[in-house]
Amino acid sequence: RPAEDSDLLALSWANRGIAESGTLLIPSGPDNPATLNFLPDHHIVLLYRGDIVNYWEDAWQYYRTNWSGDSLPRALHFISAPSSTADVGLVQVYGAHGPRNLSVLLLDEP
Repeated sequence: RPAEDSDLLALSWANRGIAESGTLLIPSGPDNPATLNFLPDHHIVLLYRGDIVNYWEDAWQYYRTNWSGDSLPRALHFISAPSSTADVGLVQVYGAHGPRNLSVLLLDEP
């Protein structure tokens, strides 16, 4: 279900991880609502080891080859770290625009 303001924990899945930058690519959809990426304090993301690619170009090639038309998600979120900012007084604050904590669980192929 979509996350609610009172949720402390979210579990979602990424369909690509990029080794070059440590970035997770998380498509939105009914089984992976976008609100999971923004509302809860703790975000756990599932990622299959086989879905990790070396470079950004490899990830884009996957999407160009496998996704088009009706299979495209409404949004594709790029997450490289927990949410943080130092906009106010140069003080580092976590959770400003999303979860304070991010954990990735690497899974072997099913």
